[in-house]
Amino acid sequence: MPGADPAGWHGLTPVSTGEPLRGGGDVVTLTPSTLQTLTDCPLRWLAERHGGTNPRDLRSTIGSVVHALIAEPHRSESELLAELERAWQHLPFAAQWHSDNELARHRAMLEAFVEWRSQSRGALTEVGVEVEIDGTLQTGDGEQVRLRGRVDRLERDAAGRLVIVDVKTGKSPVSKDDAQQHAQLAMYQLAVSEGLVAPGGDTVEPGGARLVYVGKAGAAGAVEREQDPLTADAGDEWRQVIRRAAAATAGPQFVARRNDGCTHCPIRPCCPAHTDGAAR
Repeated sequence: MPGADPAGWHGLTPVSTGEPLRGGGDVVTLTPSTLQTLTDCPLRWLAERHGGTNPRDLRSTIGSVVHALIAEPHRSESELLAELERAWQHLPFAAQWHSDNELARHRAMLEAFVEWRSQSRGALTEVGVEVEIDGTLQTGDGEQVRLRGRVDRLERDAAGRLVIVDVKTGKSPVSKDDAQQHAQLAMYQLAVSEGLVAPGGDTVEPGGARLVYVGKAGAAGAVEREQDPLTADAGDEWRQVIRRAAAATAGPQFVARRNDGCTHCPIRPCCPAHTDGAAR
């Protein structure tokens, strides 16, 4: 029975070390996804960083294929669908019915993306796809955090501001309120305002950010969730969020925090924030 062995009970074995995981002068590197995880649950970040993740499955492989296809600028719908079907022949589905159903669903995703891209051209102009972020952010008191990541799509609005677009293949959009507090989007916007995204390192006023759910089709081809343009005050607040997240990577204590991601967390069965011992 899971958890029956006293050797695995919390509190019965001594702590292996009370030392932090890194020195105080080290520059921490954060990606948008690690910032989100550290904000949601520092313990999950620690576990996933040291092997506590599920093996890469077919679903994540398909998601990578879809993202690779939509990253190709100016490809027509027919070209994208043809590429998807060519790639599909190499995916290891266990049953043909499953392959057929998933192919139809992911064809619909590409169709939704193409429709969204077409409908949004009146408000947005493409600047780049898979745009790299890599630079140092000053977080206060001489502290620095290195920000690294890749923006799915970088767009420019009618006012000349840069807009972040993060394409999602999931079927469950976050709420509108949660999108406003979305750590990944905020980090991208802060990177824009710091000149870590624009060509040449120029600082540009951020024009907001969008989550585009191609797995949830709407009238405009995809469901959107928006984050308002980052103000100076909001930028300062998120700078402190990043500072705290970077500090949390040192430990030696890592908080287990309940959040919406617990349902799919790979370490939930042994998480101290969940005492039921059941994986859900």
